[in-house]
Amino acid sequence: MEDSFTSPVENKSNQTIYIRADNDDFTISLDSTGDLLFKRGIKQKVHTAPLRENLAFAMLFWAGFSKEDILIDPMCGSGTFSLEAAMMKTNLPPGFFRSFAFESWPGFSPKAYAYMKKQDQKKIISFAEKQIFASDIDDMALTSLEQNISNPHFNRIIDVCQKDFFSIYPSRISHGEKGVIMLNPPYGKRLGEKKDTQSFYQEIGKKLSTDFKGWRTGIILPSREWKSYLELRLELKPIFHGGLDIFAGIGMI
Repeated sequence: MEDSFTSPVENKSNQTIYIRADNDDFTISLDSTGDLLFKRGIKQKVHTAPLRENLAFAMLFWAGFSKEDILIDPMCGSGTFSLEAAMMKTNLPPGFFRSFAFESWPGFSPKAYAYMKKQDQKKIISFAEKQIFASDIDDMALTSLEQNISNPHFNRIIDVCQKDFFSIYPSRISHGEKGVIMLNPPYGKRLGEKKDTQSFYQEIGKKLSTDFKGWRTGIILPSREWKSYLELRLELKPIFHGGLDIFAGIGMI
């Protein structure tokens, strides 16, 4: 055989078996994960074009988000940025609320696994005040987010409201402290035919430079050229999402 390939085979116990072939060399392996690892087992409802959890985490990490920061998530959709930030601030492990394929293996010890999770639970941090502020103009998106943060670990730290990004003033939220603002603006069909995408992004850049001076930001850009519309000094990081090559703009406003 000249080509190499990987073929998943599923049996009736929902265990995926991978058979990898490379020049007559075969490897058989079991999938220990189950659902893809970017899935945290938290988002029960999603809205239009949801951002993958691992990409949201990467953007927060690139922006230097820490436990001391507040987050403003003004185009929150189903809340991926807010949920990832909440886990980062409270020390919640990414896989804490999900199950894995290895839990059905004969050698799996539920008692040992429960003990490990209990030890992790002792490290979870609570906050007396809201630390993450999620908003959107779409009431269906907010309904999805409300369901996703029903767990006390999230609804105690995330504040949800229906508000337009351009009506947000961070000084009224953070009491003068600087933090991080993350944006996944709509574009193309999500933006609608009546609104010019370039002008919309120019308005976003103007709003950020006027009212969010000194904040760190991460913003999704559908192409490299769109950075110029914002007129902000951002480092572009290529990412692949939803079958598209797009960019994350990261920097200080």
